[in-house]
Amino acid sequence: MCFVAPRIATATTTVIHHRVKRAFHPICFLLSSFTTSNVYVFAPLFVNPRFVAEATIKAVDGVKAGGAHQECADWMHQLVKDFGVGGVGEKLVGQYCCDEFEKARTQLKDPKTKDKMVVLAGLAYSQKGPTFEKKHLKSMSKEMSGPATAEFEKVGYDKAAAAAAAPTKVALGDAGAGGDGSGGSGDREDLKLDKDVMEKLKNPDNKKWKDRKEAMDKVISTVGGSDLKGSSAVKDLAKALATCLSDLQLNNKPLAAQALGELFTALDASDAKVRHSSDLNYVCIYVLHYH
Repeated sequence: MCFVAPRIATATTTVIHHRVKRAFHPICFLLSSFTTSNVYVFAPLFVNPRFVAEATIKAVDGVKAGGAHQECADWMHQLVKDFGVGGVGEKLVGQYCCDEFEKARTQLKDPKTKDKMVVLAGLAYSQKGPTFEKKHLKSMSKEMSGPATAEFEKVGYDKAAAAAAAPTKVALGDAGAGGDGSGGSGDREDLKLDKDVMEKLKNPDNKKWKDRKEAMDKVISTVGGSDLKGSSAVKDLAKALATCLSDLQLNNKPLAAQALGELFTALDASDAKVRHSSDLNYVCIYVLHYH
């Protein structure tokens, strides 16, 4: 879904949808490229990078379009760069590389995905060194082990350099940017919306779909480009928008997704109020699993 970065609007892109098993919904335009990109950039922070990676890998598994597998590979590569192979899960990354390489070789006939798996394995090796090679090289087919070994030699491993270049992103349940979990809002502003906006968003009356559309348009214009503090108002808005993803009016669904993307982008990932918000964790899980 979303993860498949800014290029999601193309024919080869898809969206994580409906409880992972139905992840790739045929109506690909339900979530815009802007929103899908931002939701998947922020979801690992709000939820957990390993959780999001597992859901994504499971979702893309049954997809036949090679482009979707390539996008997933690119996203996984970025995730490992951001959070480290340890943060994503060394076993998960190693198994994904092996399985996806074989799928690309035998089923998809997709050389690009094969190459991306070798590069991803090389990235993991550059962070973990011989321990990664020892654990996972034996699981690779002979078709993969040769290129992977060459990639390991190419990228090399220097323990000191790897430690110095260690990823700095952490999930919001961990310490923030300052390392002490205190976070900080700086000059960020409080969310300010007219009272009727929330009332319209929460009105489930099917005949009031235009009111919900008007409210979401207002959210997008208000939140877009802003820097918000985490607050109860933000949590309430996120939950209301998540509900609108199920709006019976089809045209309201992508609007709700765009509004969520704008909201996630406006938040400070190190804000303590956001970091400890189980409600926002719920919203991210809701979006990933049910939409």
